[in-house]
Amino acid sequence: MRQLKPKTHIHPKDLDLDELIKIASAKELSYEEEKELFDQIKNGDNSKIEKLIASEELMILKLIKMLGVTKEQQVSCTEKAKISLSKLLKREINSELSPKYFKFRAWVVRQGILENLKSS
Repeated sequence: MRQLKPKTHIHPKDLDLDELIKIASAKELSYEEEKELFDQIKNGDNSKIEKLIASEELMILKLIKMLGVTKEQQVSCTEKAKISLSKLLKREINSELSPKYFKFRAWVVRQGILENLKSS
């Protein structure tokens, strides 16, 4: 009889949204840590961009749950939201105005998710 090997890598499609939210809450950073990362990115340390965007995953998943996104669309909506955050962050890095990343990130993520739902 064939034995099943345990999975070493968990893909988001394999988990329930509530389980993903629990996992993402462990990655969440405090506001001070996010602000410090943002300042480091603004000073030229582009290696911190992925960490800052990954820390926003909890907010993304909560918005996906709030908007009632189907399980089939969750991965594409998550990717679209991360792309939207990345674009906002890149605009902020090059801007001389006061940072709006922390004020508008939830709105940008929501708009990215809604765009993705509209196009599919």
